[in-house]
Amino acid sequence: MSENTLIEGACHCGNIQYQYTINKSLDGLSFRRCTCSFCSRYAPIYTSDPDGHLKVSILNPDNISHYQFDTKIVRFLFCTNCGNMPLAEFNNNDKKYTVLNIRTSTLNLASLDVKQLTLNNETILDGQQRRIANWISNIDGL
Repeated sequence: MSENTLIEGACHCGNIQYQYTINKSLDGLSFRRCTCSFCSRYAPIYTSDPDGHLKVSILNPDNISHYQFDTKIVRFLFCTNCGNMPLAEFNNNDKKYTVLNIRTSTLNLASLDVKQLTLNNETILDGQQRRIANWISNIDGL
């Protein structure tokens, strides 16, 4: 029997908040540290489960900014008030996919098994297919 796990988080000032429910324990999630030029400097730790459900609340949409680079396929969502980036999103045929920056959660990060993810040679199509297969698509409020 599967268990429900709730992961809650927010940007530093609380403008962007999320509740992420998965039907497994935390041990069933993968945690990834990307080595691209952006992530190497910002140091997010990403997680996603395509079977999970994400609810995002934005208190002040005027304090939201998006950043894209390189292929401009992924949009990183920033709070302009505190500078935190709780999630990134990818759109494909009007369907939204999201990955969480787990550093913005209330989890104890010291206990996580974080894998390094190097995608330097990934094609655009491979990246799109990877996001569709692995990122969160059951999203409310974004």
